[in-house]
Amino acid sequence: SSLSSSLPGKLNYQLGIEYLQETGSGKRIVDTTSTNMNESVAQNIAGWLSLRYQLTPRMQLQASMRYGYNNRFDHPVLPAVNFSWRPNKEWQVRGSYALGFRAPSLKERHFNFIDVNHFIIGNPELKAEYSQNARVNISYEPETAANNQLSLGLKLFYNKIRDRITLAAFEPLRFNY
Repeated sequence: SSLSSSLPGKLNYQLGIEYLQETGSGKRIVDTTSTNMNESVAQNIAGWLSLRYQLTPRMQLQASMRYGYNNRFDHPVLPAVNFSWRPNKEWQVRGSYALGFRAPSLKERHFNFIDVNHFIIGNPELKAEYSQNARVNISYEPETAANNQLSLGLKLFYNKIRDRITLAAFEPLRFNY
């Protein structure tokens, strides 16, 4: 759940909390760290605060911080910053930088799906994903004759993911995360 302000001044905020719990049980769940090997629980609790400041009528800055707890992985502090500038009606410049975190799901770590058509096994050795993301967008939309629209833009991004989780073949027609 979250709470946002829409105040008439230059500063506005958003704060929130998130709770996620995954629970699985059955013959296809294999969690050797659990009391019952065929049951597993993953929990994530996070809170965040975001502040947006209107520097000028055409320029704003937003910064946020997110922190959480995960029962299986260390949840880091995750900062983010966003910038928006509209020098005139035709031009807009936006930029952002953020850190990210994703814990592997219960399915990715402990669910084994093996039948006539599938051979997918979970990987209890998975690590959490950590990422960095940066973006810059520049757009130009000049006024044109009636019913015509012209839009030009340049978008640059950088995305680096460490310990990326993906489904991969370890033998022909056999997969794990």
